[in-house]
Amino acid sequence: MKRLLIGIAVAGAACLPLSSGVEAAATAAAYEVPMEFVRIENRWRPGEYIHVEHGLAFGRIQHGWHSAQWAIERTEDGYFRIANRWRDTEYLHVENGRLESGPILPGWHSAMWVMEPAEEGYVRLRNRWRADQYIHVERGRLQAGRIQPGWHSAMWRVR
Repeated sequence: MKRLLIGIAVAGAACLPLSSGVEAAATAAAYEVPMEFVRIENRWRPGEYIHVEHGLAFGRIQHGWHSAQWAIERTEDGYFRIANRWRDTEYLHVENGRLESGPILPGWHSAMWVMEPAEEGYVRLRNRWRADQYIHVERGRLQAGRIQPGWHSAMWRVR
């Protein structure tokens, strides 16, 4: 499976997919930038990243931790899967009703995400299967759930 990062910083605030699958697929092709791995940093808590060092969490990391590095895989229909570098069979998903990192089946919509442009180069990570579920840290821990539009705790820099 080829892993690609879709131009987040490269294309300004353009993050995909957009609302229309056709529009997303056409636009996504224009922003493909081959990259290996990225880190996902929270806006509300700068310097804190999503990682799986001791289970799925977010917080301070050490330079070079593979557990805090992620591959962004675009699906054929324009969504994204987020796979960990250190535990390369683990993906972020909400299959069991909460945010988890673990093995998935290829067609799971619960492991597919939309990157919605937020403010100043940040994105919101919205689940495809549960469209009202966003990754956030509003209550001090990493979770997926409903958010308010201005929550910095639900905004992420992917780089």
